[in-house]
Amino acid sequence: MPFIDLVDDQIVIHSEYQERDRVKQVPGVRWDKDQRTWKVAVSWGACITLRGVFGTSLDVGETLAAWAWQERERRVDPALSLRYELEFPGLLQQEPELYPFQRVGVRFLEIAQRALLADEMGTGKTIQLIRTIHRLNALPALIVCPNSMKYTWQREFARWAPSIPTVVIDGTAAKRRKQLADEEALVVIINWEALRLHSRLAPYGSIALSDKEKEPKELNEVEWQAVVADEAHRAKDAAAKQTRALKAIAAEAPYRFAATGTPIANHPGELWSVMNFVAPEDFPRKTAYVDRYCQLSWNAFGGMDIVGLRPDTQPELEQFLLPRVIRRLKEVVLPQLPAKLPPQVRYTPMSTKQQKAYDQVADQMLAELDSGILIASTALARMTRLSQFASSYATITEAGEVKLASPSNKLDALDDLVEEAEGRADARRGPGPAGGRRRWCRGRRATRS
Repeated sequence: MPFIDLVDDQIVIHSEYQERDRVKQVPGVRWDKDQRTWKVAVSWGACITLRGVFGTSLDVGETLAAWAWQERERRVDPALSLRYELEFPGLLQQEPELYPFQRVGVRFLEIAQRALLADEMGTGKTIQLIRTIHRLNALPALIVCPNSMKYTWQREFARWAPSIPTVVIDGTAAKRRKQLADEEALVVIINWEALRLHSRLAPYGSIALSDKEKEPKELNEVEWQAVVADEAHRAKDAAAKQTRALKAIAAEAPYRFAATGTPIANHPGELWSVMNFVAPEDFPRKTAYVDRYCQLSWNAFGGMDIVGLRPDTQPELEQFLLPRVIRRLKEVVLPQLPAKLPPQVRYTPMSTKQQKAYDQVADQMLAELDSGILIASTALARMTRLSQFASSYATITEAGEVKLASPSNKLDALDDLVEEAEGRADARRGPGPAGGRRRWCRGRRATRS
């Protein structure tokens, strides 16, 4: 009979030699050749998986049993009890401006401390996260979000937590470093694309890191109390540099929150990377997660595709996944919402090329474009060009005509909004960062001036 117990934040597994293949099914388990025992980091997920692998034949030591009961009473059971509630009276007096289901969300995040907020788009995920950070006093905090949402986050902090100073990381490399050096800001808001420029990268699999990628940068020098990944489905590729930068920054953060209305776009394997950021102790290794919980099928190229969850182990996965995930659909919370929601304003910063052309026209009434020199000969022409450059870059054709062209900050923001709303962007985009819908959008940008 295998015996497990807790020793120095590790679950030590004593088992017979013939049981080694069953032990290896536990994600994150490793063999300690010096002590000749199996070990895995202590977590609720490891406890559930061990019970699922060995069933009633598992003998649990007193120390681990005491830890498990405490974890269940402190986090697991209270979080599970809130997943299907639409009101939490305990916060009514403290958070009167929130909708009832939002008060439930705030309380869930407080209890879980590391969680995925998967509410449907338009239900106020940003507000819930801001109020949670404020209530936990989880400062300094880092907010990672789409470029089009940076100033929206800053505006919402000014409304829902006005006492917390914020800074948006934007502009040239020199400007970004100066903004990151602002010691008064307790909340730093940065877009996904800029993340890897100011952080070292976490290792992943067999991917080799260069000396430059290993070197700590500005974001690694801060002891973050909370790290929030907004539109967290952007971190579903565990090998991507922005994903590994996010995980390197959050390595020591006690509070980690992911927010997305579409946590799974294609298959449940995509969920692993997001949950590895949220709770790496519960989701330590992707291969073990896929092998134990995902249903695989051969594809036309001789490889294996994930096609769903294994019915036999899905209940086991839910036992440690659900206490960290809360999701409410609009149709469920609709009775609590007003008949008409106020319009949402998004401030979308211009791209570097747009900003340069905009500034040149504003100062000199001409702009040096990739395709030639654009001249605004009158005040009216300058105002027209400024309006155009605020929306898109431009190019000059051989015939001397001016056409709007990529990049466009507003169409990129619209693309993000469509992706958030539909959750099917990856299937339409095809391979690479410029496929599918993004190609369609940019193809519509060449508008004659």
